[in-house]
Amino acid sequence: MIEDGLESAAAATTALGLPGTGLDTVRVLQDKLAFRELLADRGIEGVAARLGHDEADIRAFVAEFGPTVIKPRYGSGSLGVRLVHGPDAVSEVADWAAEFGLHTFVMEEYLRGPEFSVEAFSFAGEHVVVAYTAKEKLDSFVEVGNVQSADLDADATARIESLVTRMLVAVGIEDGPSHTEAILTPDGPRLVESHKSLPCPPRPERLLGSSPRVPRSQRGNPHGQALRGADPRAA
Repeated sequence: MIEDGLESAAAATTALGLPGTGLDTVRVLQDKLAFRELLADRGIEGVAARLGHDEADIRAFVAEFGPTVIKPRYGSGSLGVRLVHGPDAVSEVADWAAEFGLHTFVMEEYLRGPEFSVEAFSFAGEHVVVAYTAKEKLDSFVEVGNVQSADLDADATARIESLVTRMLVAVGIEDGPSHTEAILTPDGPRLVESHKSLPCPPRPERLLGSSPRVPRSQRGNPHGQALRGADPRAA
């Protein structure tokens, strides 16, 4: 349940026919373009995104969608992520991308608003959000602080939970932890990305042990597989 081992574990799970998260699910979560395309195909949301290779691609995308985020198709930790504020910034960011070695990248429309991490746990296809974490980020998108629990009203909480739950179903997560980043834009919540991994911080067992939304039969079960004979929906 750490990023570095996810694909290997999923490949073994799929090859051996074991219960758990399969390779297709892990790969769509790791592939930022495939993630966006899946959400659009399922009618979950339609954040504009496409592949780019050079300055002309960035300029065309900015002309169509305005401020744009470019990022590696595969990556984490905000490494190689830049915001293109407008047409005047395209050349500088394109030069930076070439120097960085980013010759193929994902371009996404820039989402404005506060960002939150949504920590969830799944049990036999039942998805339970156990915490919302407010995030503080630099202009470089590097996270420098967080607050849990986030100060969200009931309407925002319900809308984010609905969006995240539909995404978890679409990508095929059935068991275990997930960690999803969402931005509360003026038009409602939008997803940034999701990970089939543990939240950090805080320690996940503390979330699972204390959250009243986690079924008693699953509290303290860090892997999320439903216990034999247990109804994961039972309180």
